[in-house]
Amino acid sequence: MIKESQIQTDIVKGIRLFYANELFAFAVPNGGKRNVREAVAMKRTGTISGVSDLVVLGKNKKVFFVEVKTDKGRMSDTQIEFKMLVESKGFDYLLVRSFADFQKQYEAIVCGKNNVSNNIIDLTK
Repeated sequence: MIKESQIQTDIVKGIRLFYANELFAFAVPNGGKRNVREAVAMKRTGTISGVSDLVVLGKNKKVFFVEVKTDKGRMSDTQIEFKMLVESKGFDYLLVRSFADFQKQYEAIVCGKNNVSNNIIDLTK
């Protein structure tokens, strides 16, 4: 089974290759093991549990948040709370499981296209 980190790598690579002129994506490194001192310092400087894996900046001040999961991955309670907060502030939140999934959701939801093109790229092949 493909790891979440590989899916996220594929998504970032796809955004940089196919959407370089319209999107800028960056990771929010919230995960990983930390010693207590480091974890306290991170929390004090603004790290919040549940924040999405990626933040994507688009044209016309468009900002949206992307949570990456494997096919069987589920969102934690803190991730669901963050999603609800983001959407309550009027931002888009995408839960994606591949670059092709990201592309479909980006075109359908964020761009407001009713008819998604057939130019979906599967980077896992």
